[in-house]
Amino acid sequence: MRNLILYKKVSSTNNIIKEYELETIVQAQSQTAGKGRYFNTWISPKGGLYFSYKTKFSENIIFTLIPIIVGIACHKVLQTLSSERIYLKWPNDLLNEEKKKIGGILIEKDKNKNLIIGIGINLFAQELKENKNFDNLKIKDQNLSKIWILSEIEKEISKYKQDFIKNKDEIFVYWKKASLYKKGDLISFLYNKDNKISGEIIELADDGRLLVKVETEFLYLDFSQIRNIMLIPS
Repeated sequence: MRNLILYKKVSSTNNIIKEYELETIVQAQSQTAGKGRYFNTWISPKGGLYFSYKTKFSENIIFTLIPIIVGIACHKVLQTLSSERIYLKWPNDLLNEEKKKIGGILIEKDKNKNLIIGIGINLFAQELKENKNFDNLKIKDQNLSKIWILSEIEKEISKYKQDFIKNKDEIFVYWKKASLYKKGDLISFLYNKDNKISGEIIELADDGRLLVKVETEFLYLDFSQIRNIMLIPS
C-alpha cells in the first residue's frame, strides 16, 4: 500500500492531495464538493469509497488512455466483488445492470504535471437507495474493508502504469468485453460544449479516443470534447 492519508470529511480528495508528495493516496469518508467532469458535482455521502492517488505514468502512455486504464483497473476489482454485471461507460463511468452510475473517475494534473487520479465508488450510502441515476455497488461480502478495495484497485493501476506496452492488447480486449457501448451502437452527445450530435460507434482507438461516424464524417473524440453521452434505442 502507498502512503495513505485518511480524512473523515473533505471538500474534494482531488484538491486535498495536491499538497502531498508523489505516490500518496488520500481517502475520505465523505466529500462536500466531490468533483466530476465539466465541473459537475459528484454526490459523495458517507458510506462510499472516495480517494485520490497522486502518481506518474510512464512517458509512453498518452493522457487520453489513462481514464481507460484506470476504468479497467476499477472494473476488474469491483466485478469480482459484485453480484451483478458492471459496465464501463466511456470515458470515465462505471454502471450497474440497471445502467445507474455506481462509480466515476476524474483524471487531473497538478502544477508539476503529476497525475491526480480521483475515484468515487458508491458502496453503502443510504441516500442513494431511491436515486434514479445513482446506485450503490451490490457486493457479495458486506463486511469487506474499503481500504482493502482501494488497495486492490491501486495494485491494478500500478500493474498497467509500469508496463503498458506489455499489457496493451489485454487492455483493449478487456475494454470491449466490459464496455456499455458496442460497435454499431448509435449515441447522442454534446460535442465541444453545446453542439448536440448523433453518430455510430466504430471503435475505441489506440490512443483511448472514441471513433464515431457522424453521417459521412469520422470523428475521433477525447474526453475533453464530449459529454452527456446517451445510447439511442435501436
